[in-house]
Amino acid sequence: MTNQTNWTKYTGSDEQIAELDKSRNGLIVKNKLGYIWEEIYLFWSHTPIGSTHYWIIKPDPLREMKVRQAMTGQPVWVRIHKDIRMVTTTPDWNIPNAEYSFTEFKD
Repeated sequence: MTNQTNWTKYTGSDEQIAELDKSRNGLIVKNKLGYIWEEIYLFWSHTPIGSTHYWIIKPDPLREMKVRQAMTGQPVWVRIHKDIRMVTTTPDWNIPNAEYSFTEFKD
């Protein structure tokens, strides 16, 4: 399997096309002119002309929540510790071990 944490040179091999077709979280593509774009839920049946490299996006369990919050501005409850909670419309998605919810946490 191709390294999924770095740019991978696109060769168009059957193995790569199968791998790209399975990338349900999307991927980032770079072409020979240096343009970079993201493909979401890509079905790799038509390779963009001039593609030189790709980067498969790793699964993110919070992806749908992040997208919904960004599109709607809906407040997010963040629990950093059992006694530390806050609600915000600008959540920091990178707090180690934090929990996120659209509804208040109930313990």
